[in-house]
Amino acid sequence: MVSGSAVLSWDAPAYRVNGDGLPDGHISHYVVLWGQDPEQLSNSTEVTCQDCQDMEYTVEDLSEGKWYFSVKTVDSEGRESARAEPASKTI
Repeated sequence: MVSGSAVLSWDAPAYRVNGDGLPDGHISHYVVLWGQDPEQLSNSTEVTCQDCQDMEYTVEDLSEGKWYFSVKTVDSEGRESARAEPASKTI
């Protein structure tokens, strides 16, 4: 069986879902989601950060097939954003 990885990278959002600005320092962490069904991303992990601006995370031990990935932002008050549009990679 083939095993692979995917390197995800993203920039911090500048605005909240409602259009209000999201100042530096208001992001607590990110939630990275992945799976083989873009509608049901069944795996997730929290990614902590210092400045939470330019982010990168590697998902490892992916089996052969097409994988989808998304990210959600969690602010310092625990509010989660909607997840980003999924990206995909074939292993």
